[in-house]
Amino acid sequence: MKKNLFVKISFLCFFVLFILGNVDINENNYYKILGPNMNFQEVGVKQVSTYKCNPQIIVNNLKNKSKIKSINYNENNITIIGEKNTINYEAIIGVNETKEMSIVSEKNTNKKEVTIIKKQLEELTNDTCENRRYFTYIKGKLGVSKDTELDTLETNLINIGATNIKSIPINSGYVGVATINSFNLNYAICNYNSGTYIILGTPDIFATY
Repeated sequence: MKKNLFVKISFLCFFVLFILGNVDINENNYYKILGPNMNFQEVGVKQVSTYKCNPQIIVNNLKNKSKIKSINYNENNITIIGEKNTINYEAIIGVNETKEMSIVSEKNTNKKEVTIIKKQLEELTNDTCENRRYFTYIKGKLGVSKDTELDTLETNLINIGATNIKSIPINSGYVGVATINSFNLNYAICNYNSGTYIILGTPDIFATY
């Protein structure tokens, strides 16, 4: 998947669609929306938070709770690559006045693991960070056309009570947004020679694909 497609989709989602900033979706709803014929391939969770302590305390905390693969210090942030139980993660600790931290874990899997990953990220930061927000996505592949899948996706959204369903075309498919219980779910459907790919994200899609 090309990076410029991700940039284009992010631009469209931000300026054309209405995105909320601090919401989550029940993991089971992802699978209801995608239906039984999806070949699930990847899930991801991003946690964004703030902190008040010395950033080195966060570094030490991550060392105690996980296996650290690399640490890089510069004038703006500290980047840590690590592993905890069944997940790999990348943490970026901002060392400027905002004192923000983000930690991302993406995993190639065909299992329902969004909730598991979220819990492990929470365990990594529950002693040092506050105001935690979560972004999640799930990606899969279908063998049908993008137009057929758009119809199926929109029908599944309606069946779980979604409203304000809006899809717009892009060169290789569609991007869209729907409202479910007052929060927004973003989606993208892209067709390539290797098949049709679907990605769902809330409150937005942070993955490159």
